[in-house]
Amino acid sequence: MDQVRVSILGREFIINTREDRARTEKVAEFLNSYCEQIGQKLSSKSSINIITLAALHIANDYLKIKEDYRRLVKKIESKAIELDQLLTDD
Repeated sequence: MDQVRVSILGREFIINTREDRARTEKVAEFLNSYCEQIGQKLSSKSSINIITLAALHIANDYLKIKEDYRRLVKKIESKAIELDQLLTDD
């Protein structure tokens, strides 16, 4: 397990991870950039408010993508069944 030091909104965190160091740093950079964008739009500069809003936005995006993925898998499965039927109905 690696320890990776990252910075989010000027605060340092040490992350214990089995993920690749570069991947962990990329995720932290994404989160930091996202938080900075949100912070520019808020009158409150509270780190906890910014990080909470960022987490809510990211969770919402994640759930939408997960739902889209499920729909796409179902559509692919349905098309595969149709194709199989067309190919076997000789």
